[in-house]
Amino acid sequence: MEESNIISSHILNRDIIVPPNIINRNIDTSLNNILKKRIEEKCIDVGYVIKGSVKIINRSHGLYDKYNNDGNFKYNIDYNVLICRPHKEDIISCVVEDTNKAGIIANKLAAGKYPINIKVIIPTEYFKVNKVDFSTVNIGDTLYCQVIAARFKYNDNSVLVIARGI
Repeated sequence: MEESNIISSHILNRDIIVPPNIINRNIDTSLNNILKKRIEEKCIDVGYVIKGSVKIINRSHGLYDKYNNDGNFKYNIDYNVLICRPHKEDIISCVVEDTNKAGIIANKLAAGKYPINIKVIIPTEYFKVNKVDFSTVNIGDTLYCQVIAARFKYNDNSVLVIARGI
């Protein structure tokens, strides 16, 4: 069975406030490090940001923040990032972490060469619909499942998926 591609590239824009003690000759590296700390391995408004995928494309000249009297500079950044966002009816594989009467809890920790963190919940009622034998599933097994819904909260470190076993 073939998995769906749940990784996509996005070009995004964001303002970054930089304190004066971080401003140096290599401002691009400093801005990149700040951006990585804020968004990598976390969920933002478009999905889960893959570690090591942030690349600054363009930046504005720093503007002095004259209103707060703290000496900060504001930069407008255009950056490219890889996002993990499972959609309804995507097919994913996951490894079973736990089973109980309510269903299966599984994890997906990689998509190809990219490290991701997806928590998958497969309720037992969806096994009955697809006539898959729930009792034969053991911890450590790899399952293919179809996404029913995906949810992520801002700054969360994982995506939550409700799926059905196939």
